[in-house]
Amino acid sequence: MVVLAGLVLVAGGVVAGALLLPEGLPGVVVPTTAPAVSVSVSGEVFDGAHQVAVTPLTTPAVVLRSNDSGVVTASKCAVGGRVKSGGVLWSVNGRPVVALATAVPLWRDLVAGDKGKDVTALQKEVTRLGQKVSATGTYDSDTRTAVGKIVKAAGGTWPADGTLALAGVVWLPSPELVVGSCALRVGDPVAMGQEVAQGAGGLVSLTLATDPGEGWVVKYRDLSAPVVAGAVKDAAFLAGFAAGPEYQFYSSTGSGALQVSVLLATPRQVVVVPPSAVVVKGDGLGCVVSDGKVVPVEIVSSSLGQTMVAPTDGSTPSSVVVHPDAGVAC
Repeated sequence: MVVLAGLVLVAGGVVAGALLLPEGLPGVVVPTTAPAVSVSVSGEVFDGAHQVAVTPLTTPAVVLRSNDSGVVTASKCAVGGRVKSGGVLWSVNGRPVVALATAVPLWRDLVAGDKGKDVTALQKEVTRLGQKVSATGTYDSDTRTAVGKIVKAAGGTWPADGTLALAGVVWLPSPELVVGSCALRVGDPVAMGQEVAQGAGGLVSLTLATDPGEGWVVKYRDLSAPVVAGAVKDAAFLAGFAAGPEYQFYSSTGSGALQVSVLLATPRQVVVVPPSAVVVKGDGLGCVVSDGKVVPVEIVSSSLGQTMVAPTDGSTPSSVVVHPDAGVAC
């Protein structure tokens, strides 16, 4: 009995000791501090090329009609050619017919003092064409002078009283049209309201799913064009894109995805560093530590475990510290 009692006391002491001793933490939860080490880095030219989905905007074909009667005495109409606002596509009775793209179609002769939305639309288009006038809605002397300069530049004559005769203009729904067909040739008679040509309907813009901002261009095959406010409106680029098999399939079936390559207009020289080497300051700015010095950088891009930075002090570090001290101030 005495021996048994002694064994019980010893066992109890062991259990109590085990309960009182601190338990060791598993290795996976033991806090560790990554050491600050220096790694070699390299520079490269970065253009940011990536694919972006686009949404096309199209317009239907538009009929260009004569506002005069007579004989077609000259014509620049050619399928696939272009007619721009302020330009001339044909002449009737020796008088060039000037194309004008206005938000409200011109529907009457305009004389001094006329007022209306058509006048306001004309004033805005005249300003877009480089002859700045105020959009007052009144056909005043400044507007008459500005319109006269456009007509004269197109080869037409301008009356002394500044009247804009409807017979001498043709309305365009947009600043530029691609000619889809020509209904009349030189020498053909033409009546008021008769079709002279058709502007081909088609692709007028591509809107990017995400706007990359300023300084970016789109590329399709050997064509490129600037991105403006998240869209592409360059006529040559759109014509080439519309002729491609991707758009042809899309337009014929109404299905399929359309994409373009987006890249920087001017590629940048960057340094490729590990993400853990960058101390972020905010607004795309930060710094890295190289050879004991703090180097301010612009964060250009980051993907696949690599961060592209551009030193703002003009330096080109050959190494950076990974996991720099928390107290580093950019």
